[in-house]
Amino acid sequence: MNSSPSDSARPLVLDGLKDFSAPFPAVICDLWGVLHNGVAAFEPAVDCLRRMRARGQAVALLTNAPRPHAVIIPQLDSLGVSRDCRDAIVTSGDLTRAYLLAEGPKGPLFHLGPPRDQALADCIPNEITRDMNRAEAILCSGLLEDHEDDLAYHDQILKEALTGNLTLVCANPDRVVKIGDRLTCCAGALAERYEQLGGAVVRFGKPDPSAYGHALKCLQEKTGKEFTAGETLVIGDSLATDIKGAALSGMTSAFVNSGIHQDELAGRDAFQQKNWFQENAETIPDAVISHLKW
Repeated sequence: MNSSPSDSARPLVLDGLKDFSAPFPAVICDLWGVLHNGVAAFEPAVDCLRRMRARGQAVALLTNAPRPHAVIIPQLDSLGVSRDCRDAIVTSGDLTRAYLLAEGPKGPLFHLGPPRDQALADCIPNEITRDMNRAEAILCSGLLEDHEDDLAYHDQILKEALTGNLTLVCANPDRVVKIGDRLTCCAGALAERYEQLGGAVVRFGKPDPSAYGHALKCLQEKTGKEFTAGETLVIGDSLATDIKGAALSGMTSAFVNSGIHQDELAGRDAFQQKNWFQENAETIPDAVISHLKW
């Protein structure tokens, strides 16, 4: 079941998702920039997902947060994202943990990230070391707390890891996140920099299709129903992760243009937005909306 518009009509510019989302029994929705901005929930967005569930649709929240979902739940509660708007939550932290429990490196890991991501280090079997010479790989969840606006500061760490031929395990493929009205770099920016230096990187989360497949599996476990990619609508604010991942997974996408791409699309009418996507976007969404709302 895929009601995507033809290439020539994409993206459809919508005022709300009530009708566009109706044919999809499964919905996969991003968190940061769509349901909240790191400071407070967007109530119309929460209400929209709540209405979808009331209509019988299953909703999974899929986020590139580098922490296990058990840690994300109280954070969402504190922001006002009510629990009745979703059936399941999947994080890139969950996917990273699954990798390290299965086929990932078993030796000590050097954790590159802020203290708030300690929950990821706590939920894996690997020893965490501060000695790069002992590390088998780098576990990267983000930039160091006191230098989150300074990518260049981390070059010395990355070059030291490169000298040891260490693989960087990226637990958050996002390059930037919008906190309030400010864009802040994420682990994905460090992973990209490490690759530019010649280092090896493995990423877990969007846009990898396995993340979307895991979200559908979680929905099946929660609801007892099976969902296919063609029956799934993806909602997100990142062209590089949410929308690209939907396309790679064979899913229909609805793009929220008030998130990390707001400055590029602000003030453009529907015709201008269509032209912008055709000229600038690697992956064109099926629909675009200013904010997630019913």
